Amino acid sequence: MTAEGSPRTVSGAQEPVGDLVHRASQQLSQLVRAVAALMAALGKRQISKASPPAPEQTIDSVKADVAEIREKAQR
Repeated sequence: MTAEGSPRTVSGAQEPVGDLVHRASQQLSQLVRAVAALMAALGKRQISKASPPAPEQTIDSVKADVAEIREKAQR
């Protein structure tokens, strides 16, 4: 209520302060859940980026060695 004793107004509509507090509480809960979900999603993405990279040079070297061995075995 205002100092004059009338309920507060929101966008021209009168709502009791208790209703406003209840709605704010619900919205805050939704916001916290949304932020938690977003952080979890970002955390999973960061974990996948943190995986060790494949040793490309080693893989290429092993493939070349195998190809050379096969070539010599066929002679």
